[in-house]
Amino acid sequence: MTGAVDGEKAVAPEPASVRVPWEQIVLVCALVGTSQMTWGALVPALPQYAQQFGASAVILGLIVSSFGLGRLLVNVPAGLLLKRVPARALLLSVTGALAALTLVTGLIDNVVLLVAARFVAGILGGAAVTVGLAVLTQRTTPANRGSILSTVQAVQLAGAAVGPVLGGVVLTFGTLPLVFVVAAIPLIGVIGWALVRPSPPFWSSEFVRDTAEAVPAVPAEGVARPDAGAASTPVVSTDARARRRVLVGICVLAFGIFFVRFGGDQSLIPLLAYDQGGLTPLTLGIAYGLTTVVSLALLPWVGRRLNAGARLGLLIVPTLLAAAAICLYPLAQSPWFFGALIVATGVLSGVGSLVPGVILADVTPRSQVGGAVGIFRTVGDAGAVVGPLALGSVFDALGVTWAVALLAAVSVVALALYLGLARSARPPARGQSARAAVAKRA
Repeated sequence: MTGAVDGEKAVAPEPASVRVPWEQIVLVCALVGTSQMTWGALVPALPQYAQQFGASAVILGLIVSSFGLGRLLVNVPAGLLLKRVPARALLLSVTGALAALTLVTGLIDNVVLLVAARFVAGILGGAAVTVGLAVLTQRTTPANRGSILSTVQAVQLAGAAVGPVLGGVVLTFGTLPLVFVVAAIPLIGVIGWALVRPSPPFWSSEFVRDTAEAVPAVPAEGVARPDAGAASTPVVSTDARARRRVLVGICVLAFGIFFVRFGGDQSLIPLLAYDQGGLTPLTLGIAYGLTTVVSLALLPWVGRRLNAGARLGLLIVPTLLAAAAICLYPLAQSPWFFGALIVATGVLSGVGSLVPGVILADVTPRSQVGGAVGIFRTVGDAGAVVGPLALGSVFDALGVTWAVALLAAVSVVALALYLGLARSARPPARGQSARAAVAKRA
């Protein structure tokens, strides 16, 4: 570990061998995943639900966007609440309220009330995911950080994949109100599990306090040394300004990741799949399902690599390969070629999207994790809003080539900006003063 910078007080590294109760880790992951299922399961139902009231396409768009607006507004406040409200009580309160609201929504017979309900559901769902991710981040160590955060991503992927399928099946064989009931049942079941299996050590308020052993520092280039090993401490700087620069870079990555995910995977690519690639709804669903299966299969390996200290390689290589694959979409004129691109870009983007959350945990003191995760998700949700609008506008005005070029460029530019900010946060070399390092960078 490097010495203190310009007289700053050095701190001891956080222990890397703390035992983690994996039942509680899985439980929190399940709360996050089933919270996502409550809105994923409603995706097939909302258009028909709105049509019952004679709602126009504009009203349907308002119903969908009101949920996104609620998520966008709540992320930072929900993260900051972790400093004031016990984590377990906060997480169970928001998930319980989300389950109750989901049940009630199926009985609403007024468009205005439906829009309001979806807005509140966005607030509660966003809070559930933000708080859940912050709770897990606070309880990671360098030795298990990759495994824990890849586990929650696996559960989120599964929830996102299962939700629409579940909703579609229920809508096919049942009624609209039943869809809302079924959407809430998995979350209610996990809440019941959490209530009967408390773990006071895991939920201790000590995880939101900083100690000399718990305040992290900024690794060189904003990442752990690949050769440091799972239990080793990276080369670090205790400069709070350096941590802030890395956090800004992580948020830039979040914007790029959500821009590509929502603007590309969930908006532009499905449009091209039907019009250009010759895919049907069935074959498109198979392509996305295969993407999920391959991503889930890779996550344990990715988690082990992250535990071992890997950061830059798992971020740069998949991001650049995904950007290159995206640029091939204008050439994909057959279902097999187009489907293969969907799987390749989805899997590569998924691997790269794991790394920013791990780096956030590397550089953020436990007491600030809630706010940092809230900011990270807010910037990401902004990318989710901007992505579909920007790509749709470019596609309509300039065509597919420029649209996919923008999609690839956003991810590459976000990566480059992060690397620049992380490099500016690099600690001075051994024996070099901080002032000399700043002068050298200038």
